[in-house]
Amino acid sequence: MALGLPEVLSADDRHAAWVHFIGRIQAAQINQAWRDQMFRLVRAVFSGNEKLRADSGLWFKWMAENYAAATLTAVRRELDVKSGPNLWNLLDDIIQHPRVLTRRRYMTQWGRGHDEQANRAFDTFRPVRVPGSPADDHVDPAVVKTDRSRARNSIGRVRLFAEITRHPIPSRWASSR
Repeated sequence: MALGLPEVLSADDRHAAWVHFIGRIQAAQINQAWRDQMFRLVRAVFSGNEKLRADSGLWFKWMAENYAAATLTAVRRELDVKSGPNLWNLLDDIIQHPRVLTRRRYMTQWGRGHDEQANRAFDTFRPVRVPGSPADDHVDPAVVKTDRSRARNSIGRVRLFAEITRHPIPSRWASSR
């Protein structure tokens, strides 16, 4: 398996491994958010300072290209089928083992006193219902497949964003030189 998990693994152990992978993905997304914030801040400084635009255009272009490359790399890393543990392969493992993500396991993460809210939240995932045992309701692999496909299809928008970002100097800047 692309996640490196054995096929035969208890539901608890598989869930613990997924939580670990989700933690890595979360950390990567937080890092990307910081890169985005820093890029926007620096871009705002450049936008508001004509001297910087005139004197440091090459540096800013280099920074924008590196930011765009880092953004594309981060997205590609998470959606690359052949890569190691990543979002795509995690979703694939969830599709193969949907009964690991049960209502019971989901609700325990909410803690006491939040049962009603946790149940409503779990229902938004359109789970597969287990008659007579609602605690064993689990995620629907078809829904996960749809979400995974939507993520893959969004790569085009990320590439467009990166291309726009790589050429950050608006024409009004070029005419002011």
